Amino acid sequence: MIWLVSSGKADYDENGKPWRVVGIVQDITLRKESEERLRQTRILIRLMADVVPAMIAYVDRELICHFANKAFLKSCGLPIEKVLNRHLSEIVDESLFRKMVPCMKGILMGGKAFSRQEKIEQNNQVKYWSINYIPHTDDSGIVRGCFLFILDITEAQLALEFLRESENRFASLVKSTTQIVWVGSLEDKEPKIFILYSQNEEPKLKECFYSGDYEKALKELKKAAIEKKAYEAEYRIFNPQKQNYHKYLLKGFPVFDREGNVREFIGTMTDLTEKELAEREIRFQANLLNMVNQAIITTDLKGRILYWNKFAEALYGWKFEEIRGEQILELIIPEEILSIAKEITAEVAKGSAWSGEIQMKKRDGSKFTASCELSLATDERGEPVVIGLIQDITDRKEAERALQESLEQLRQAQKLESIGRLASGIAHDFNNMLTAIRGYSDLALRQLKDDNKALRHSIEEIRKAAERSSSLTQQLLAFSRRQIMQTKVIDINQIIKETVFLLQHLIGENISIVVFPNSKLRFVEADPSQLSQILINLATNSRDAMPNGGTITIETEDVFLDEKFIARDIEAKVGHYVKISFKDTGHGMDSETIKHIFEPFFTTKPVGAGTGLGLSTVYGVVKQLNGFITCESQLGKGTVFEIFLPLSEKALSAGEETYEEEEKPKIKAEKGLVLLVED
Repeated sequence: MIWLVSSGKADYDENGKPWRVVGIVQDITLRKESEERLRQTRILIRLMADVVPAMIAYVDRELICHFANKAFLKSCGLPIEKVLNRHLSEIVDESLFRKMVPCMKGILMGGKAFSRQEKIEQNNQVKYWSINYIPHTDDSGIVRGCFLFILDITEAQLALEFLRESENRFASLVKSTTQIVWVGSLEDKEPKIFILYSQNEEPKLKECFYSGDYEKALKELKKAAIEKKAYEAEYRIFNPQKQNYHKYLLKGFPVFDREGNVREFIGTMTDLTEKELAEREIRFQANLLNMVNQAIITTDLKGRILYWNKFAEALYGWKFEEIRGEQILELIIPEEILSIAKEITAEVAKGSAWSGEIQMKKRDGSKFTASCELSLATDERGEPVVIGLIQDITDRKEAERALQESLEQLRQAQKLESIGRLASGIAHDFNNMLTAIRGYSDLALRQLKDDNKALRHSIEEIRKAAERSSSLTQQLLAFSRRQIMQTKVIDINQIIKETVFLLQHLIGENISIVVFPNSKLRFVEADPSQLSQILINLATNSRDAMPNGGTITIETEDVFLDEKFIARDIEAKVGHYVKISFKDTGHGMDSETIKHIFEPFFTTKPVGAGTGLGLSTVYGVVKQLNGFITCESQLGKGTVFEIFLPLSEKALSAGEETYEEEEKPKIKAEKGLVLLVED
């Protein structure tokens, strides 16, 4: 099969009729085959780039991304369509972009390829990336773009840092000890034991051993290496300070090579006497237990306290001397879960370890959540004892709960944002169709003769239905924040006062409205009609929630939202706001209902009793005014909506000064008819 491309031109006779066609036919098979090979090559390159663990991307001189592999897309958390042909600043984190810009500029100005290590924070985790910047030059040597070859070296970097930290700790530990630190090397052809560190100058260790003990020590060291176990032995070693032989305890632990063989031993030498050994052991154990940041408690199998460390004293409030021999469960376990705690300790006494979270109490009666680990052990006499490791995790649990609430708020905001984009698209398309319906209805009415009343009535009903449907699209646009607003600086107290007059006729005489205009600054940038619509929608819901009457309380006040507040609400920003509290005494809502109240078409009313767009419209208008809204409700106790609108900059600069009201248009008095409707 061959590929041909043809082009031609018709010739016309004197009468304008075509009589021949002159053209060229060209064989482009080689070009098509080259294009196919190029396409296959690109596919292969894409497949190869997607299987490597490195993150790969390519940007041009304008920092527009033209290529990204799967690893790069995954690290950014974006689909391919939101990465390709986008500026790099829209793809990567802002802090990382600022670090990358100077590097890429150097490459694009003719610099050579280089790599740079960056420390970044991604998803609340610290990561280390090695970013390679590689120039892309054309045949003339001009740099056309920059390849980014990124490796995640977090594990290697953390391992290196851990190794450095371990080495520093070991060096500090060795230097801080009062003991002699020794090393038994087995790598050389001639094994040897030598001193690694001592506070005093020591002669060669081999010369200090009692006759024959050095060879014995090496023999036992080799045996311990074969068995891959710790080394411990006592030898007579010359003490240069005392100028005689002392009995020393050598303790060492094996150091393994990559093959799992013992490479060397490292340990300490302790100058022993029976009394010193006993005292040292007791002090060591006591200090070790008191240094840990956990309560360590030991009891016998009957629950009587045998040991209680310093951290336990601080945690519970009792000194060890006060509670020695007391029953542990009655002391620290609340009475309501005492039976559960007894079942747990009974299982532990049989040999089963237990770990979990449990409520405990302190000396002052306050309760806290504890992380507890219980296990069975034996004391120095071989008697079974229960050892408990306990830590107060109340703050951690509270932090986890707060984090979960923040994540839930984020998910809800993202869901409403997605619904808003969908509603906006539907509303625009639907509105276009309604425009056509209204237009053709108007044309039909104009062309229709007066004697066809039945058809005229039907077309008028069609137009009315289109008008009603148009109002629904306006509510959808309000929710999606696409509605056009006529914003200006308004006195929010005055708007509420004017709207309340209308609300009283709307909600009926059995519901009273109380207003507390406490906001002094009170000026915000908003559309007065939309702000009134917010109050009307909220009042309508409150009316339906109070069929037997009740009270609506509307209150305004000036607030400043700080960092502590916005940590609880992800939609809030630091700044000055006017808060509108709208409270009713209705039947309230449960927590599950509150999660969905701002979603379009969600309603708890019977079919036909509501569109489900009232609160979604409120949400959209508030968001379009750069504010946010919260809701709290309890069944049987009513509902409170709190609307936060940013304070106008004019109000902030003027403090509590009063603005001159806009001049109201004068109404010319004329004769007319007033229609009064009373329900």
